[in-house]
Amino acid sequence: RTRLQSRLPRPSPATRMAAELPGSRVFADGTPATGPDFEFDRIDARHWRQLLESKPQRRKLHHNPSAASVHSREAGRPWRRAGDAEIAAANEAAKPEMFRKRLRGWAVQTSKGLKTSFGVDVDASSIQSKLADAWRIRERLAAAEGTARAAADEAGARRDAIADDAADVLSAAEAANAALEAAREALGALRARRAAAEARVA
Repeated sequence: RTRLQSRLPRPSPATRMAAELPGSRVFADGTPATGPDFEFDRIDARHWRQLLESKPQRRKLHHNPSAASVHSREAGRPWRRAGDAEIAAANEAAKPEMFRKRLRGWAVQTSKGLKTSFGVDVDASSIQSKLADAWRIRERLAAAEGTARAAADEAGARRDAIADDAADVLSAAEAANAALEAAREALGALRARRAAAEARVA
């Protein structure tokens, strides 16, 4: 043991036991970081005895992980949730400004292209306004197309359901017709037997 290792605090038995629970990882203070939630008071006594008698697990630390592997592996962990939520909120709030800057870049590029290629001088601000209007129309058309597609899918599903119901009704009608024919044949046979019996009696 080095001098630094001798100064490090040893983990408490509760922390060690929580760390050795199946599928669990804990912080230094014993707070579970991954795995299912649990309570120490509800742990079975046999598991406590098994943990006390077992040796601590040895875990290998990757000294040189590949790029973004740690970031991907720790996605969704408790220590990342607050920061990820802030980043997502900031990105969502910045979308209108980013879109405005994108429109501005398109307008400036279009204005320069018209000036260079055709000698037409058009203000970038007016082009930006037209691009914004065109983008709004595009979004409305996309929304209307999505609504129409959803309505068409719903109508198709209803048509298929009606077709299935019609097929069921047709099969039921055919079965009923077959049963009716069988009943008629049975009735004819009974009438023939009755006539034969009456002839014998006479």
